[in-house]
Parts: sequence; C-alpha cells; structure tokens
Amino acid sequence: MSAGPNKWSPMRIGVVAGAILETAVWAGIWIYTARKANPMGDGMEWIAVWLATMVFLPFTVPALILGLIGRWLTFAAVLVAGVAIAYLYAWATSG
Repeated sequence: MSAGPNKWSPMRIGVVAGAILETAVWAGIWIYTARKANPMGDGMEWIAVWLATMVFLPFTVPALILGLIGRWLTFAAVLVAGVAIAYLYAWATSG
C-alpha cells in the first residue's frame, strides 16, 4: 500500500454522513419506543422498532461499510437515499 493522500470525495462524505444520520434515527426510534412503551399494553409499538431494524440492517449498514471503505459509492448513495425516503414516508404517514 502506498502512503498517498486519503481520498475522501464529496460523495463518500455524503454517503457516510447520511448513513450516520440514519443510524441516529434508528437509535432514536429504539430509545423513544423504549421510553414511551406501555408496560401493561400489548407491545404493538415495538413493531416500529422491528420495521426500522428491517430497513436498517440490509440497507444502512452496507451503505455505511461501503462508504467507509470507499467502494461502490454510487450504489451506497442509492441505498442511503432509499432509506431516507422510506423513513420520511413512514414519518409523514404516521398518525
């Protein structure tokens, strides 16, 4: 390996920043649900956490990994954009 300059392109920075923000949203959903869950309820509020995890694991985690290693940045940007749209849609349609 050469000791050349570190190549952090604007796309790479955007992918990593987007994936980190999506990770914060995922963690926020966990924290909010854990604090607001009704201990005597049926647990249906945890479906939001499950759904957020099913979006986080297959899309955000690979995008974050790809952004950190600097490979397939266009694909990683599509993943980040797709998750952002999914989170915004879920937020906009929630009651």
